[in-house]
Amino acid sequence: MADIKVVYVNFSYYDSMIKKAPANPNQAQKIKKAANLSNKPLIEAICEIQWQFDGQPLKHGSYTGFETIPPIDPCHRMTLGLFYNQLKDDYPYHEALPTAMLPDEMLGRTVQHRFRVKKDKWPLVQIGPGVLSINDTETYKWDDFKKRAVSAVDNLFQAHPEADKITVTSLSLRYVNAIKMDYLKEDIYAFLKTKMGITLDLPTQLFHEVNGAEISPFPVSFTWQSSYRSNTPEGNVTVGFATGQKDGTDPAIIWEIQVQSLQSQIPNKTNKDFGKWIDSAHNITDDWFFKLIQGDLYEVFQ
Repeated sequence: MADIKVVYVNFSYYDSMIKKAPANPNQAQKIKKAANLSNKPLIEAICEIQWQFDGQPLKHGSYTGFETIPPIDPCHRMTLGLFYNQLKDDYPYHEALPTAMLPDEMLGRTVQHRFRVKKDKWPLVQIGPGVLSINDTETYKWDDFKKRAVSAVDNLFQAHPEADKITVTSLSLRYVNAIKMDYLKEDIYAFLKTKMGITLDLPTQLFHEVNGAEISPFPVSFTWQSSYRSNTPEGNVTVGFATGQKDGTDPAIIWEIQVQSLQSQIPNKTNKDFGKWIDSAHNITDDWFFKLIQGDLYEVFQ
């Protein structure tokens, strides 16, 4: 995960109470055409694929040292060398993560190796037993990100010595965004309603004095998440909001949009159909993002 870099939005509490105008579909379409935001709130874009080697257990238990747990993918070590051979021109800087020192049987689907375009630079590709991810941050542009994701998945299937025995169990495209906001002093519910069109309210009488006890209406922490079914691609669309901090001091709202397909929802020929899948997933994440920020937030991010 990238270090959280927050965009500061100078909305006062009184400004946050101003009612937001109804969503304008035409405005949303115009906004989507201006997708290259100069002050975008993106923390990280992540595309991840998980797989299972045929005949291996779908779930791994804990490793005690007194039992033998078969690895998720017994070809992982061989695949790793061939995989790096194929992408080293684009990602020449290799980092072996601390998890690379541990037995595969202990880890499950945990990335062990990271390949960057340059030292400490993004984008990057990560791989471990049964898992591959493509990650980007400030340099993110959709056309480039899609090209890298499709190439990485194609390289995986080419590098795996027994690719015909791979069963993909999860495909996901996820975006993590952040806006600096002092939720301890400002009304986060009003912010979400007036700035993003999301209505989440608690009864005001909950915050009346109770036997001399005063309760602040401003939450010290906040988490909300909901998932919805999608048919193209088949899977779930998840949106979530949470309070967070930058560098342990600056309060912020963190929000995520994710599209994920699991098991039978995944295309049978993942290596050939992955480009279609990620296009369909991005159509949703892109549409939701720009509809959520239309208005004041769009002006800030532009």
